[in-house]
Amino acid sequence: MIAEVGGRQIQRTDVEFAARRLAGSTGVDRVRLLDKLVRDETMAAYAETLELQHDPEFRRMQRNLLIGRLRATMLEPRLADVDLTDGEIAAAYDLERHRYRRPPAMRLAVLKLRIRNGDDNDVIAKLTQARALVSTLPVEATGFGELAISFSEYQATRYKGGDVGWVDLDRGHVQIHASALDTARVLEADGDVSDPIVADGHGYLLRRMAFREEQFTPLADVTGVIRKRLIAEKRRVIEEAFAQEIREKVPVVIYQEAYDRIPVPSKPTVASGPPSMP
Repeated sequence: MIAEVGGRQIQRTDVEFAARRLAGSTGVDRVRLLDKLVRDETMAAYAETLELQHDPEFRRMQRNLLIGRLRATMLEPRLADVDLTDGEIAAAYDLERHRYRRPPAMRLAVLKLRIRNGDDNDVIAKLTQARALVSTLPVEATGFGELAISFSEYQATRYKGGDVGWVDLDRGHVQIHASALDTARVLEADGDVSDPIVADGHGYLLRRMAFREEQFTPLADVTGVIRKRLIAEKRRVIEEAFAQEIREKVPVVIYQEAYDRIPVPSKPTVASGPPSMP
């Protein structure tokens, strides 16, 4: 022991640690070093007489420092050893291949007419007429070209040839009924036109403009993402096991009745509807 300050001891290790921390190019002043150690211990000893060590915030800070030191000593080396083989990454890719799938898509043009008075014959006749006129469109026409102006009531597309853009064939399109979209799935070539179909109070005629096959992002392009996620998962498992290991080493007694008597702010309730009018 080097010194005793109000019951607190300054050990050789304290001196050596402080000397290393304060050392500079000119070395350490021995007198000032000991004076600083004594002064710091004096402050700490007096703080204890005021019972400041029992302050909840101080206890929290002290606890976090201890936890940090425990993690650095026992847990971090285990986490640092976590690694993955190429086989594990490939297996994860195969298991979750759907994550990296780009569904088939078709760029479509649509003519859409509402059926009035429950009579679909007039709508079918108009769409059949439009289908026959497709062959008269200029090569550079987009989708149904100017036919969309005369044969479609879908305002968002009737002035651009009925072009609705790329449609995800897995999800469909909000303006195209599923049964109508099914008529487009079987179109084999760009430019092909479906037969007219009636569904959900509307008549539809669809034209294939382009098609994109189902695609999968290559493993090489997502290896880094998979590695990062799997390592995080492995580390999370190790951390949970470490916490359980420490819990089993330390006796724990919970006085539930005493705890239940402490008021704790409850979670705010989420309103189920709009606020009432003032």
